[in-house]
Amino acid sequence: MVYNKQQWKDEIPDLTKPIKDSSGKQKTDPQTGRPLYELVQEGTRLTSQRLNHIEDGIETVHELADQNAADIDTHKKDTVKHITAAERAEWKAKETPAGAQTKADAALSAAKTYADTALLAKADKSSTYSKTETDQRIQTVVGAAPDALDTLKEIGDALNNDPNFAATVTNQLSGKVDKVSGKQLSTEDYSSAEKAKLAGLTPGAGAAGSATDATIGNRTADPSITTPYSLTGSITQWFSWITKYFKTITGKANPFDAPDITLAATKTHVDDTTRHITAAERTAWNAAETNAKNASIPLVQKGAASGVPAMDAAKYMLGDGISLKEFSTEAVSTFSFTHNVANQKVDLITTGSLAGFFEVTITGTFGNQNNVGRMTKRFNIMTNTSGTINSQLTQYTEVTGPIVNCVSISDVSWDATSSQWRITIEARTSNGNGYAVHTKRLTSQSALNTKPFTLGTPYTGTAATTLPVAVQTIPDDTVTQSGYLIQKHRLTQNDGSTILFSSGSMDTLFTAGFYYVTTSVTGRPPEVTGGGLCDVYKLVGGTSSTGAYQRITDFLNLRTFIRYCHNSVWSAWVEIENANRKNVANGYAGIGNDGFIFDAVISGSIARKARGISANQSLSDTGVFVEGEYYCATDVTAATLSGMPPEVAGKSFHLKVVPNTAGGFNQTLTAYGANVAALRVFTRNYYNSVWSNWYEIEHSGKKNTANGYAGLDALIKLPRVNTYNSLGGPSTVPTADLNLALTAGVYPISPATLNKPSASMWGQVMVIVSGGETHVDASMWTWQIILQSSGDSYVRRKDATNAWSAWVPLWTGYNDAPLFTTRGNVSNNTDYNTLVKNGVYMIYNPTGTTNSSPVAYGILTVSATNPSDLSSSYIKQEVIEVTTGTIYSRSKYTPTSWTPWVSNITGAGGTMTAALVRNYDGTFYSYRNLVGYNATGTATGTIKITMPKTWSNTMMSIKIKGYDYTTGKGAWELILGGYNYSTTPAWANISAVLNGRVPFDRVRLAHDGTNNCILLGSLTTVWGITHIEVSEFTAAFGAITGWEKGWQMGLITSETGIFNAVTPALTPQYGKASATNYFVTTTSEFAFLARTPAESGNFEARVYLRLTAASSVKVTATYKDHTSVVQSTVIVDDVFPIGSYSLPVAFFAATSDSPISLLIKCSAANVVYASGSIIDC
Repeated sequence: MVYNKQQWKDEIPDLTKPIKDSSGKQKTDPQTGRPLYELVQEGTRLTSQRLNHIEDGIETVHELADQNAADIDTHKKDTVKHITAAERAEWKAKETPAGAQTKADAALSAAKTYADTALLAKADKSSTYSKTETDQRIQTVVGAAPDALDTLKEIGDALNNDPNFAATVTNQLSGKVDKVSGKQLSTEDYSSAEKAKLAGLTPGAGAAGSATDATIGNRTADPSITTPYSLTGSITQWFSWITKYFKTITGKANPFDAPDITLAATKTHVDDTTRHITAAERTAWNAAETNAKNASIPLVQKGAASGVPAMDAAKYMLGDGISLKEFSTEAVSTFSFTHNVANQKVDLITTGSLAGFFEVTITGTFGNQNNVGRMTKRFNIMTNTSGTINSQLTQYTEVTGPIVNCVSISDVSWDATSSQWRITIEARTSNGNGYAVHTKRLTSQSALNTKPFTLGTPYTGTAATTLPVAVQTIPDDTVTQSGYLIQKHRLTQNDGSTILFSSGSMDTLFTAGFYYVTTSVTGRPPEVTGGGLCDVYKLVGGTSSTGAYQRITDFLNLRTFIRYCHNSVWSAWVEIENANRKNVANGYAGIGNDGFIFDAVISGSIARKARGISANQSLSDTGVFVEGEYYCATDVTAATLSGMPPEVAGKSFHLKVVPNTAGGFNQTLTAYGANVAALRVFTRNYYNSVWSNWYEIEHSGKKNTANGYAGLDALIKLPRVNTYNSLGGPSTVPTADLNLALTAGVYPISPATLNKPSASMWGQVMVIVSGGETHVDASMWTWQIILQSSGDSYVRRKDATNAWSAWVPLWTGYNDAPLFTTRGNVSNNTDYNTLVKNGVYMIYNPTGTTNSSPVAYGILTVSATNPSDLSSSYIKQEVIEVTTGTIYSRSKYTPTSWTPWVSNITGAGGTMTAALVRNYDGTFYSYRNLVGYNATGTATGTIKITMPKTWSNTMMSIKIKGYDYTTGKGAWELILGGYNYSTTPAWANISAVLNGRVPFDRVRLAHDGTNNCILLGSLTTVWGITHIEVSEFTAAFGAITGWEKGWQMGLITSETGIFNAVTPALTPQYGKASATNYFVTTTSEFAFLARTPAESGNFEARVYLRLTAASSVKVTATYKDHTSVVQSTVIVDDVFPIGSYSLPVAFFAATSDSPISLLIKCSAANVVYASGSIIDC
């Protein structure tokens, strides 16, 4: 590995992002006291990864140093690294381009300059021995010398380091006797002359080292003499061979001249990787342009990373994307989803921080499904580099074409496993299709990563997509050119007609708009017998169930009614009268030109003047004294009348009679008189055929009189003379001892008063005595209440002969006295069943408790309806979890056991642990969330739902919902109806309506010998990973209560003991007719699908075509509209090549008195397969 040198920079704090502690206070450096800020990565952080990288670089240096000591022969033998003169001349002729991109020009120019410099620094082969040549020449010198003489040093040592060795040896040899043929040195041939020669030798001559240079003499070496392979020769030959070898090594004419480069310098050169090239570099440079005049960018640079873009034949620039400075990038990539594979996904991935905005655009063509169109999602985002999203606002800015049904785009999320940002594109179907993805990013911060997202490999998810279908978003602040905001809520259908509301209850209709309400809708005014037009209005700030207003007008009689919803409660319908309701039955009375109601519409018993009463009548005669006003003019006549108030019998009077709608009456009688005492008013009621007593109505003439009423004085106070002490005003003398204050009344107190709650106290004490004015020990109880001037209040009581109780605080709103007694902490090992006294307890993680709530830290409130007798008291315990606000409660009625702890649904949320029950005035009950079943693996058998009752004459509606994780299955909903008749046990009037893709093919209502039950599927039904819930149940007619508990659900593998089973037909939730793969064998137009609706309404037609050869195809829908006129809607009329096609959906309103038909006409027979469906909307 080669060490990659890095440029280190200091970390610079971002002064806009202070670091805060948990309390929100800015942190400071403990040494300097300076504020701490977020550090931004402008340069390089000192991390273990980078330190390890430095260590790796140091290790690499050592490795390279070791490699430099390698045998120089490796370099000498490498003909790739060394260049020839021809190559040098060729490469010198090459130039770098001076072209379009400055950066490329500079880089290539620098490379050329470096290459030229490096090549010029290399030795020329013509004057330099290669390794092979050097080895050959050295081998020539060494020849076949033995190991002891194959180096210059060994030879020098052998020659006694004598530079004139040859002369020395020659001189020595000159003194030797010549060899004569046929003679040898022996006693036989030894002559006098030889003896004389021997006598002339110096003693010791011939011994080791005795031959001097003079003795050996000079020798002339000839470097041109070739070294024989036998390495055998004379001294002169050896010297010749050695000098030739020296000449070869030094390259000099004189073998003993110093060489131009030493072996050490040669090794340094050989090891220099900068000056030498590799085989890959040789190939690249040989491929470079050689025409200096037309110098251009190398082909390998076109379309390559850090190179230049290429162009196609049409002069279009090619590439994976574009980058504009450091602020914007665009990129395009493609992917494909495999056909018939569910839950496919693919990720767009990037790293670093994100800021600014980017867009992801997807389009497709037609593979196995039509997915043309455009889907663009915009992301306005700010993140850091480690997974924190500071802000993210996304919206689909453009959604067109069928692609909306094929894929969806997720928001940005952080993948902690790979430390990357991720956007997931998820398939909405299992159809295989190819897609193109265009990403665009823009930021104002050049330091951020603006590289495009990298498209990953498609993969299969664990579940179907939960992403919503893409919907193009219009910003809320969109305005027209005139400056007005665009109305974004749809009040009508797209064609301006009213919105159809044909099922359910008007009580659930809160969305503003104009609707056509059919007769099947409940919650209409009883007077609206036909369909009607309904306006729904939402008040400013209103929610889905508050602040709503409805107005409906009946088509048949043009009557209009209104009502209003407040706090989820609808008011009664109120009719808005119109001219058609004037002076008609159950209408309203009109006013004539004189400003009075017409006499014709006034009841005969209501006169405009009081009518006289004749003698000898009874005021109790309801047949005579009906609605109206009457008078008796004289006392004489009054004396003959019966039914008079006894107090004014025989007195003349005025009588007013007012009836009510239930057959009752009210009579008010006013006696005539010249003075206040005579003017008396009485009233009585007639109810359930019985007259009540007469009761006098007091007036000012009865003020402060006997048997009258008490009036207020000038101070707007009740005079004390007119009151008893128990209701009297303040006494003027402070009470000395409250223990002696036993007479009812209100008294002042002061610090001098004895037996107060505290010594220093000003205020008043109220004494309340039962059954009299003054306390009697034998039979009365007395309360004292102190209202202190400071706002505090206290209370105590005395029961008969018992002593006064202790003073306790009394809460008045002006003090802090507790509403409940504070009873401290719940202790360890407490049994919550024993906490039955009124009070407030603190729960602070007690241990060893039993029957406790699921709360470790909270507040427990105990409420008892009769604290003095807990044996007959209702008791409630309620716990509030202080950190989340979740509320749990339970209750008991002694001596029954406690109910389970349940979580209350509050504004903070909550979890239901039991069924919900709604009582509709006792006529029927509605139950919710009764029982559930969940399976985590595949199983075979029947799902049995056991109901809590047996045959009970209950008319019931049951909604069951579920989901099955099996290919081809999914979410489903089943609505069952039936009547479990008990006289002769059997199920009656059963029905089953199904919606969704279920794993079962039948449903049965049955009995298991104990209770009624529901059976889903059969013993051979295969269930995948599934969950099922009985979500709704309504009970009417008989046994309507008690259905909230006792439900059970599970898988059974035997149906032994199942009786009275009935199987209702499974019908789809919506009406539907369909035809599949109808083979068109004619070129004439005909109906391949027809359906007669059960009732008039809105419908949709869907048509799918498959062509085995090209043909023109025309598809038409015919039907009768609401005016009974036959209409034709052309769905398609076009020429289609071979392939499969999904035609546009046709929507229309049709009546039930004629079939809806789908007609098809083809130009070629036997090439078209048609499928279609006609479905209720």
